Amino acid sequence: MDRQDATGRRRTLSLAPRVGGRQPIADAPVAPSAVAAVQKKQLVLASMAAGALMFAMNMLVPLVPLAALNDQAGALGVGIAVGAAGLLPLVLALPAGPWSERLGPRRVVLPSILFALAGTATMALDQRLFALAAGQALQGLGQYGATLGLQTFVANLPGPRTRNETFAVFGIANSVGSLVAPFLAGLLADRAGMAAGFWTATALVGLSAVIALALDRRLGAGSQSTTRTNMVRAARDVTRDGVVRLSLGSTAGLLFADSVSKSFLPVFLQQMGLSAATIGLLISLRGLASLIVRPTIGAVTRTLDRWWLVLAAMASETVGTLIVPVLPVMPVLVAGALLCGAALGYNQPLGMATVSDRVPRGDRSTVLAIRLGSNRLAGLVGPLLFGVVAAAISVPATFWVAALVSAVSAVYVATFQRKGGEAAVEVPARPSGEGLGAAGGSPGT
Repeated sequence: MDRQDATGRRRTLSLAPRVGGRQPIADAPVAPSAVAAVQKKQLVLASMAAGALMFAMNMLVPLVPLAALNDQAGALGVGIAVGAAGLLPLVLALPAGPWSERLGPRRVVLPSILFALAGTATMALDQRLFALAAGQALQGLGQYGATLGLQTFVANLPGPRTRNETFAVFGIANSVGSLVAPFLAGLLADRAGMAAGFWTATALVGLSAVIALALDRRLGAGSQSTTRTNMVRAARDVTRDGVVRLSLGSTAGLLFADSVSKSFLPVFLQQMGLSAATIGLLISLRGLASLIVRPTIGAVTRTLDRWWLVLAAMASETVGTLIVPVLPVMPVLVAGALLCGAALGYNQPLGMATVSDRVPRGDRSTVLAIRLGSNRLAGLVGPLLFGVVAAAISVPATFWVAALVSAVSAVYVATFQRKGGEAAVEVPARPSGEGLGAAGGSPGT
């Protein structure tokens, strides 16, 4: 990994252990087995840090809308409380990428987690609508920065695994949290009150910070030779690629549709008379489906174009969302949760791998920041729009709108595949080809 020393000269950091507190410069090549061991260890640490953080964030899925309802907030109030998490990340969508490259992912992750910690603590102290919105805004900013840093760290890890595989492992850790967290949050809300759920989430955010301290600060940063200083130009360059635009659009479309589950699924289920623990259990089933499908990504994408999996995910999200208001009985609600969970299980890791593969190493933080920014935009606009729909028409109508958006995204991806898919789209010319990977999953080097 190349860096510049204080004199401006280039130097190469090896993966060898430090000697006398100093990192050897220009060492002999490291054995592939040693590189693989470092990749595995750091991937596990990054996945654990992300897993603890996402566990906490998944606890908020039932807690925030239910707490807003307890404060007598209407449908629009619920949408504001949930959507506030996407507000501040929109402001930082462009500068966050270059900052992450320049500072190194580890230096971005730790301060970001502190913002998330402040946000969950705010909601633990006060569950009124204003405090919920303020806490959501803080934790949304923290989650955005930490996720960007950890994704960049994983994308740039040297080693033999393809990015499809590394992001599948990274995604599995997130799925574990989504499997247990909503049910735990609902159970705590029923037995000990809302504050207990929020304080538990706060403790888990703190655990994420402790794990992140163990990340190797020498790894995961982009090449200084390709890191951009002009944020607007960097964003324009990485989005010239039609495949990148498709990945950004399809992922944002799916997350826009899925935001109905984070905002009005708990409201819909409460109107059916279900307890907070049962609501949490149904949401946890989504995590179970994600956990089941994510280990299959590496094997499936070695034989099947990953875009077919993306298309299957969009179709699964559409059906899973649509059947909830059509036949709201427990078996159908379970099936809907599993279908939507499988959709997220495939779409998220494949989206991260796709955009990372299509850009040079020094632009990976930029494209991942844009991806997260577009996702947060979907997470902001979705609940607000669904709040308006729920207030003007009904809560079940929000699911019809979400299914329509998901279906349009699926048609978008199907049209792309019919025209030849990713193989038919050339990577736009760059000043440097550094870090470019082959479509379908390149090694994480």
